[in-house]
Amino acid sequence: MAAHATLRKRPVRATARRLVQTLAGVTAAALVPVAAMAATPSAQAAGSTASQLNLSPNPVLASDSTGYAVQEGGTGLKRVPVSDHVAASWAAQVTSTATTTRIREPNVGVRAGQTWNFASDVKARTGATAQITVSWFSGTGAFLSWTGGTAQTVSPSTWTRVAAALPVPTGAVTAQTVVNVLGSATSASVQVTQHDVRAPVNATATSASPTTAATSTPASTTTAAAPATTGTTSKPAAITTPATSSSAPATTTSTTTSTPATTTKTSTPTATTTSAPPSTGVTNLPAQAAGLFWGGGSGAAAYAHPGGLVVAGRDNYQDQDFKTVSAGGGSVLIYLDAVIDNSYGRYHQLLDSASACGPATSRWPGNYQANEWGYLNDFRVGSVLQSKFRCVLETMVAENPHMAGFFADDLGSRSWFPDINWASFPDKTAYRAGAIALSQTLRAVADEHGLIVIVNGTWTANDGGGYPNAAQTGNALADGGFVEHHDGQIGFFGPYGCSSQWAAQSQVTHGKAINYAVTDTAAGKTEYVNSGCYAYVNQQPTAQYSGVAPWGTFHPTGLPTRVAR
Repeated sequence: MAAHATLRKRPVRATARRLVQTLAGVTAAALVPVAAMAATPSAQAAGSTASQLNLSPNPVLASDSTGYAVQEGGTGLKRVPVSDHVAASWAAQVTSTATTTRIREPNVGVRAGQTWNFASDVKARTGATAQITVSWFSGTGAFLSWTGGTAQTVSPSTWTRVAAALPVPTGAVTAQTVVNVLGSATSASVQVTQHDVRAPVNATATSASPTTAATSTPASTTTAAAPATTGTTSKPAAITTPATSSSAPATTTSTTTSTPATTTKTSTPTATTTSAPPSTGVTNLPAQAAGLFWGGGSGAAAYAHPGGLVVAGRDNYQDQDFKTVSAGGGSVLIYLDAVIDNSYGRYHQLLDSASACGPATSRWPGNYQANEWGYLNDFRVGSVLQSKFRCVLETMVAENPHMAGFFADDLGSRSWFPDINWASFPDKTAYRAGAIALSQTLRAVADEHGLIVIVNGTWTANDGGGYPNAAQTGNALADGGFVEHHDGQIGFFGPYGCSSQWAAQSQVTHGKAINYAVTDTAAGKTEYVNSGCYAYVNQQPTAQYSGVAPWGTFHPTGLPTRVAR
């Protein structure tokens, strides 16, 4: 919430956008200080990160190769060490004996009628493609059928995530993932690791897979292709059973490398009710202190109390002080800006650059420079960025169990960037739809893990518009908004923060808006505290974005203190 109808947003903070701090010689108050080594893998490490949601019993072959076997077209499966994977130290390796090589991965118990996500990281010869298929077995170990996702290009030098989201058929209780490498060559090497199987959120896995299914040879069966993998819009043609045909399954190529549990709904959400569900005990008033810590976590531990709130920056989110806040009952939000293409920091690199989450993103058509720190990303519905976004959010959650939510910078229904003329901007409708889609993904991930979302961007009635009711202020998908240095403007921002549309679709705060304001002056702080519309307020000029001390005492709010599920 940086501006309204007649106000332009302040030039975007140097402290929040520095691309190369050490080369620019900026101070420690910048958002991008020395990288947090605990959170950032070495430059050569690649592949998919681990997740507590993964149900595979042996995803990275940590002690042996149990569950891995050659189905066809290969020989000599062995467990080999790898040094270039971000999470795995071992992989299963086979030598191809045909143009199609299929490797079975560990069985997992599943539940019929649900859509499960399956994936693996793969290396294979240049020119080859890989596809995930899943063989389905009954409770007695009898083969039922199989389905599969789309194929995508792989490489011998980098790990490629291959994934599929597949409905579990009636009667199936066991799933066996098969990695199909198509276009291999005799004596070529194939490696797989980071096997990943995930149930739908809040679903319960069934009992362990029957051992008889591990070696069962599926009968000849043909099924329709499974839904396309994350980020694709087409489906492959019908494919024939791997066990009885050496012909390659359909190879509709996908450029996505998204983590399997990161399917993103990119269509613009339909307007729904804005009435808030019943409260679940979250308290948003009276206002209390919060702090932005772009330059490191030092001083954040002062907020380690129930009700304390801090926001960590692009690369300091693993600092011990933030973990101390969480352990003390406070809430830690982690910064992410999906709107401009500043790729500094691990999660911005995952989002903007080619990564385990997918290919590099593009700029918005027209090549709009937003400010001195970056250009406008193409975050339109259906864009690469939209297809990668959930993967990045899930990675943040998996790597930061102490986090309580997301601070989504620049996310509003219209632009206030100083270098973009909104009056002449030709894609206002697409901009709004893209911002809603990003908000929807943030809300979905937050709800799944019991987290909150605060957005720093305007959702103003009839000026970009609120959501879902464009004629009403506020974003129902966000738990609250951020007001940045608008002292003396409480006449506008008071009613703005008090809009009932905020948080109306949150399954965490249930309509209790958690709005947050920072001011330049003590008088500004007082007016926002007294407005009764802001849960968190502090006097924190831009120059102090490296941290600010709390004022007053803290009181519990019922907000999350860490990843809840």
